[in-house]
Amino acid sequence: MVQGAGVVASQKSMSLYGVLSIASVYQIVTFHSSISNLIGYGYSLAFLSALFLTSIISMFLGAIFRQKIQKKVHLAWNLLGVLFASLIFFRLEGILGLIVYSVLGGVTAGLCIPDVICHLLEITNFENRGAVSGIYIFSIYLLIIISSTVISSAFDLALFLLVLKAISILLISFRPIKKADVEEPAFVRHPLRVPLLYMFVWFIFLLVDVIVSNMALQRLTPNEIYWINLESVTLGLSAMIIGGAIADNVGRRKLIIFAYLYLGIEYSFISLSSGDLIRYTFIDGVAWGLLSTLFLLVIWGDVGSIRARPLYTATALTIGVASIYFKNIIPLFGLRYDLTQAFPLTSIFLFLSVVITSFLLPETLPDKIIQSKELRDYIETAKKIREKYT
Repeated sequence: MVQGAGVVASQKSMSLYGVLSIASVYQIVTFHSSISNLIGYGYSLAFLSALFLTSIISMFLGAIFRQKIQKKVHLAWNLLGVLFASLIFFRLEGILGLIVYSVLGGVTAGLCIPDVICHLLEITNFENRGAVSGIYIFSIYLLIIISSTVISSAFDLALFLLVLKAISILLISFRPIKKADVEEPAFVRHPLRVPLLYMFVWFIFLLVDVIVSNMALQRLTPNEIYWINLESVTLGLSAMIIGGAIADNVGRRKLIIFAYLYLGIEYSFISLSSGDLIRYTFIDGVAWGLLSTLFLLVIWGDVGSIRARPLYTATALTIGVASIYFKNIIPLFGLRYDLTQAFPLTSIFLFLSVVITSFLLPETLPDKIIQSKELRDYIETAKKIREKYT
């Protein structure tokens, strides 16, 4: 963990830039309803769909042309963010508002994010990637929690984005992003099926999250759900920091298996209670914190070459953005689950993830790294025992 903190500190300007950039993405897609209210009645679903589509397209364009993204592109990207936030104050309505807000919002949310994430991965190696990623994701969600408590309208969102983008412009102006000095940062080449299966396991987690979120809407008020989500994220913060450091010592796969077993046991108890314990789903913040760190950053650094990483990170983010989209549209169609059937269904999905991870996926942290750390721990323990009895 100390080594990871050292890496982040050595790149503090760009680390802060990344934190601000990714946090702004989350706020745009989370507070989309505030913007759709400006556009006018009847445009909510159209704006939501257009915003998420343009965000995903922007992310993949940024991933495909990542090697051509330099300082001037980042400056232009942040200036577009300033324009997007500024136009919120003018309250554009109707079709014009739908087009302008969805296009500018989508580009602001997606274009340079793969480059930002890949820059972080390029300054890590196998021995510190988990710790660095944990600190990075922790910082992002801490900022998200703080901002979410003060944003209550589209104008609050606009002010928040203006501040973030202004700081980002200053950071990128005085400290341009530099691509990695080496041709291939630390990674292990795997068959294509490996990253695809890891992507599928990530998809299963978010699918279960969408199902459980919709079930919660059937039992709880929006205010109760808000506080449960806040408690879950807060609990997940510690899991990000601790889990990231553990992943550098024991491996990534063991933590993934633990997270899915943890969720499976939790949801089994909720199922046995016929959904009466659904208020306690905030404890899944532990698994959420672990899996977010591993699947948004760590895994793609381990298995992706310098050319493949942008596409892997864009795909992982797309799955995350899609889950937020479906969380929002499912209630619009009035879909309801039988709680006695839904939780066993989620347990089946989680069990499938455990099987895939246990038997079909390799550990992405090389054995020599794990063995080296085990040897160092053994030597340290032996020294302490010797000092105790001498």
